[in-house]
Amino acid sequence: MRTNRKLHHCTIFNSQPDSSGKIWCNMQQQIQITLSAHELRDLIRESVREELQAHKPPSDHDPEELLTIEQVVKMLHISKPTLHTWKKQGILPFERMGRRVYFKRGAVMAAMKSINLKNS
Repeated sequence: MRTNRKLHHCTIFNSQPDSSGKIWCNMQQQIQITLSAHELRDLIRESVREELQAHKPPSDHDPEELLTIEQVVKMLHISKPTLHTWKKQGILPFERMGRRVYFKRGAVMAAMKSINLKNS
């Protein structure tokens, strides 16, 4: 038994923004993909889900997540020497696992809130 499938065709443009930020298509490449409506819907859902996961606000992160020195430096926009100073002064609690140092996301956020409250 054969089922009827609706076919969807996608056109993909290779484009680059100019100095003003506008996108101009300098080359058009057409790719024909045969998908059922169900497959297309699932593909779009999965793509949207992946993008949303990649751009979660910080409040959605697990407070027990362990962060490396590099991650904390990037998250707080500080230098490594500043982080080490705060670590020595007890401003940022940390954990050691072997020779590695980790920071709990929740503890880092709580410490930053505490610093902000003291400075207000």
